[in-house]
Amino acid sequence: MPMTSSPAERTKEIQKAIVEIEWVMFQEVHGIGGRAACQDNREGFVMHRLSQFSSWEPYVLESYLLDLQEAVTVGRNLVMEKYAYMMEITDPAYFAQIKHLLPPVD
Repeated sequence: MPMTSSPAERTKEIQKAIVEIEWVMFQEVHGIGGRAACQDNREGFVMHRLSQFSSWEPYVLESYLLDLQEAVTVGRNLVMEKYAYMMEITDPAYFAQIKHLLPPVD
């Protein structure tokens, strides 16, 4: 990542890098009913995710970016995993069928 002239610009670069990785991961999520309409709304996704990250401390953003990069390296999709684990509450029966495919949460 290129160096910037200010910490604020560096933070924005990290936020954008995070959103780019998340967007790619989000595109690879396959829902039970097929592709979700929000997966075709890049502008909305970027706006919502940048808004979310605007309150994060720079060191947390840097740590999360490293987590995402490591996940890509080892072939994990953290966005898919997030949605899959959400199904433990939203669709427990289906979650029971896929739980064995997910990495354990410690």
